[in-house]
Amino acid sequence: MKIYQATIIWLAALFIFGCDAMQPTASPTDTIKTFSEATIAKDTQKIQSLVSKNTLDMMQKTAQKQNTTVDALLSRDIGAPVTEIPEMRNEQIEGDTATVEVKNAAGGDFDTIPLVKEDGKWKIALDKFIEDARKRGEEQLKMAQQNSNTAAGNQTNANTSQPEANK
Repeated sequence: MKIYQATIIWLAALFIFGCDAMQPTASPTDTIKTFSEATIAKDTQKIQSLVSKNTLDMMQKTAQKQNTTVDALLSRDIGAPVTEIPEMRNEQIEGDTATVEVKNAAGGDFDTIPLVKEDGKWKIALDKFIEDARKRGEEQLKMAQQNSNTAAGNQTNANTSQPEANK
């Protein structure tokens, strides 16, 4: 009888604790959708639960520099407030990283949002997004400077290569 009771208890424990493991993990697209809903609702705790550890560290450092809290930082309206769930497309998963293209309401272009899997859940890696945007900006500035230098060089060459008019 004791073996029967022990088996029942063991199966009940497995069922109770195993149910959480059987729930499907939200997809990267689902994670961004939930993040957007939390942003609209200004649910700062939910927002923080959906971002990567590195993003949360970045937010904490930013809040500290501004003498405020992460909650206060996330509650601010910066730019155009999010009022609806953005259009999403092209979810791509490679191991423990993923990307989803999200339509930018301000410009209408699609931004590629990176995600990482932490503790079995997809988390938005805004730190990587910001770093990628910074690198793209630096590359665009470098290209603009090179184009400007090339144009200036062509102008100088054009001025010096013209034959002198009747001497």
